[in-house]
Amino acid sequence: MYVNEFCKWVRNCLLSYILMRGYRKQLIITFVVLKCTLPVETVLGQALMVDQAYTLLKQGQLDKSQQAIDIAVEHSSTINDAKAWYLRGFIYQKLAEQDATSAHELRRVSIASAEHCLELDTLNQFTKDCQSLISHAYNSFLKEVISFLNTQEYAEVFTPLQPIIDSEHVLAQNYKPEALFYYGYAALQLGQRDSARQYLFKALQAGYQDALVYEIEFAHRASLLQYDSARWYLSQGRALFPENASLHIAELNFLMQQENYKQAEQSVKQYLQRDPDNVEGLLLAGTIYEKLLAAGENTRQYFTEQEATYQHILQITPDHLQANYNLGIAYYNRGVTLINEAAQSYDMDLIQFNQLLEECSTLFLTALPYLEKVSQLDRSHVNALKALQGVYYNINDYEQYNLVKEKLQKL
Repeated sequence: MYVNEFCKWVRNCLLSYILMRGYRKQLIITFVVLKCTLPVETVLGQALMVDQAYTLLKQGQLDKSQQAIDIAVEHSSTINDAKAWYLRGFIYQKLAEQDATSAHELRRVSIASAEHCLELDTLNQFTKDCQSLISHAYNSFLKEVISFLNTQEYAEVFTPLQPIIDSEHVLAQNYKPEALFYYGYAALQLGQRDSARQYLFKALQAGYQDALVYEIEFAHRASLLQYDSARWYLSQGRALFPENASLHIAELNFLMQQENYKQAEQSVKQYLQRDPDNVEGLLLAGTIYEKLLAAGENTRQYFTEQEATYQHILQITPDHLQANYNLGIAYYNRGVTLINEAAQSYDMDLIQFNQLLEECSTLFLTALPYLEKVSQLDRSHVNALKALQGVYYNINDYEQYNLVKEKLQKL
């Protein structure tokens, strides 16, 4: 009994000495008369450092607890001790919570320690605790990432995501799809489109489902002229996220690019049913009606649809430059089309011809205020000035015609 008590006393004295000095010394103790029941290495490693690290942790002395556990996991007697590695992971987690500056590196150590504990813990004594440590670290990283995304600090996102993306541990697989997506999204916001596409595609392969992933992959395939593949990603995305406006706009633009205006018409009507005041959707609708008009399909119907669409935009935003220009041009082009049709008609009588001229004059006069509005909003808008020149000429206002002509010559 006295021998064991003396060993405990020696052990505590040695620990205090080591922690006060802040570094590890080689200790050689020879007992001539008394013989302790445990080897010195075991005393220093397991009985001393692991237990004392835990005691210091409970006392709130994190720095000293860290010193003790770091010594323990390097010592030959406890280097393969699962408990020591779990305790190290826990201590470093607590340190990360208190030190925001070094939190990333401290979390990395916590994860590595917990992962090593799982490798050593053949009896599964610390499995749940280690998994909890790893999950806590990953969630802390993701929480930080979301905070950066909310404040649009996109360049700060990559560092906390890297430990999750780099990890091959099975637990990381639960977090990796989300991490890959956030990495790709941040890269996209920073204009790093190639990198964004790479990580977003990896996120999709890892099982992450988001409309942006499908939109970016669709755009990438379309840019490579891989239209069948692009169409697949677009249709999959639309099926999974039918309410996503951005994907719907991508579909509309793709149909326009493919000159599939009839299908585009149906698609844009669906879009506007959900969001009837969406200006971007209304502009697309107006362009689709214009294309259908040019193809000679139900000209009066589509002209009326086009007119109503641009007037709707101007009710929402009266100074919308593109809507003013498009509506003015719609009236102007309609007038020119009617004149050209009359010129090719040989069975039109004088009364019909005069009626047509009156209709054309009405169209030109209707176009005038919209085109003048564009010229006021943008004095160097060449196309608006050219249209104004044509309007003034057709309504016989040669004074204004010459003024516009001079403006065009100066541009």
